Amino acid sequence: MKQYFKHIKNIISMWLLMLSCIGSAQVVINVSGSFNDILSQPSYDNINTSNTTLAGQELTNKASITLVSSIFKEQLRELNSYNEQFDVIETSLKTFVSSSAFSSTRGYNSYGYIQKKYPKINPLSPSSGFKNAIIQFRFSKKLNAERDKIAGYLNKDNPIPEGERVLLVLSSLENVINLTLENEKY
Repeated sequence: MKQYFKHIKNIISMWLLMLSCIGSAQVVINVSGSFNDILSQPSYDNINTSNTTLAGQELTNKASITLVSSIFKEQLRELNSYNEQFDVIETSLKTFVSSSAFSSTRGYNSYGYIQKKYPKINPLSPSSGFKNAIIQFRFSKKLNAERDKIAGYLNKDNPIPEGERVLLVLSSLENVINLTLENEKY
């Protein structure tokens, strides 16, 4: 019997504990209708206004991004395109700049002109041979530098638009002509 009262006492204490918890628990009430939170309503209105404004800005940004991305795609296509005629022209340009030929049959070239103008062996002035060798060396360095620039401009892996390639090559050729004519004020 003592056992029995002990169990009943435990059950009653559990019930009392549960009742005390229910008193502090939230009670759900179903009410039909709607209630507005008057104090926080201005904040909700500001949020809705901001969302409307941002939606308009988002559409504007999407249009701008579409326009700019098409421009970038066109520029990338232009940078990746390469005119195959540059390969043919490159060899003749390099020959014109640094070949030692200077005749009507083999072609008139810049370095060939310098060699003809400043020969290393000059029967009329034998003492000028060393001076002429230094002059030829100086011109060959400058002309080879311009030749290397032209090769860099016409390199397929160099991302330069075709019009700028042509402009850069022409400016290097202008430098070569000025060097050859000894107009070094360029």
